[in-house]
Amino acid sequence: MYYTPVMRALNQHRALAFDYQSGANKPRLVEPLLIDVVNGVSYLIARVKDSDEIKGYRFSRMTSMPVVLPDVFAPSSEAVEIAKAWRPEFSRSPTPLDVVVTTNENYADLLVRQYSGALAATKKDGKVEVGFSFESPVRHFASSWRAAIEFVCSRPNPSSQISPTG
Repeated sequence: MYYTPVMRALNQHRALAFDYQSGANKPRLVEPLLIDVVNGVSYLIARVKDSDEIKGYRFSRMTSMPVVLPDVFAPSSEAVEIAKAWRPEFSRSPTPLDVVVTTNENYADLLVRQYSGALAATKKDGKVEVGFSFESPVRHFASSWRAAIEFVCSRPNPSSQISPTG
């Protein structure tokens, strides 16, 4: 395994370069945040260099010895918290989940104020459709899905029509 250079990079807050097999064997350039074991599998949790995206990399899929680069970085407390919450969910890219709710005018107004980016449209029958997106800070579809389900279950009238469009 490739723990020694990864531990050095973690302790010195330096970037890492390595090849990684995921669909295709590609070079990766990351800023390591922590090492975690999930269901017996070791992962390097890191921020993709020059982005805010945090990903997990299985040590068993690294196809080259990681190289500790001279680039020093300062991990933010927010990035470390996101890394601690990271779980493998196998999402290819950040995917928000769009939800459309059919409700009355009063509740629609509340939703528009509560969820930034929410849009409301009054329909012919007097009902109002409100559309908004759930996007997880971990940037995984499954987390967005959980947030949307929690919203649906916490509604005062969960029998209203709700349809995900994502």
